[in-house]
Amino acid sequence: MKARSVFRRYTAFAAAVLLIFSVLSFLCSCGVSGELLASGELGDGRTAFAYGGIYGVRTVIVTDAAGDEVCRLSCNVRISEPFTPDDGENYGFSVCDLDFDGVKDIRVMTERSTEGNVYACYRASADGGFYLDTVLSALRGPRWNYETGEAAVCVHEHTDFQSKPDEPPKYTDTVRVTYYAPDAEKGGKFTLVREETLTYYSETEIYCFAVSVPDEDGELAITDEKWVLPDKLDREGLSDFGW
Repeated sequence: MKARSVFRRYTAFAAAVLLIFSVLSFLCSCGVSGELLASGELGDGRTAFAYGGIYGVRTVIVTDAAGDEVCRLSCNVRISEPFTPDDGENYGFSVCDLDFDGVKDIRVMTERSTEGNVYACYRASADGGFYLDTVLSALRGPRWNYETGEAAVCVHEHTDFQSKPDEPPKYTDTVRVTYYAPDAEKGGKFTLVREETLTYYSETEIYCFAVSVPDEDGELAITDEKWVLPDKLDREGLSDFGW
């Protein structure tokens, strides 16, 4: 009986090893490196599987309802801070609507920093595949507003100016929010639609809020500008401007 029990345990162990070997062999034959990190449903029975390691996703494979591969995406990640299973980041992978058309797209984090993360944004194409949106993929720390149909980035800038030793420091602090939206005339490509800036001038202790839009040449031109005293920011709805 003891010999029979040992044989059964050995057989189960050998079967498990063979199963693992078979899975790894299959992944290698498919050219997939790394382990399965996450997955997301794309609709119509399609699923996106993300493979990689603690430094992010390297490959995304999309399968149809039958489990057959539809397309494969290679991700160039430049992440130095490793992910952990419980950090809530899902290894930088998500399935979401990036272009406000109601169709699921794929997003993979490629850079991770306190200044804002950068994502490779793969938008769904008409043929059922996905393509890299170079505009969205170049934005640092983008946020999507589904009410306005825009993606936006926020940048903080501090500039010091020369002042005399007996004078208070001269500087400006600027919060700049730039908005992008799909342009139907350009095949849905994301283009710059406007930029809003709030700048504080230390020398005069006053704020300037400006709105700029692209002109015919694509250059930003100020279309609206107003000067606001510090105690009037809340009244103008600017006390929480930016993020």
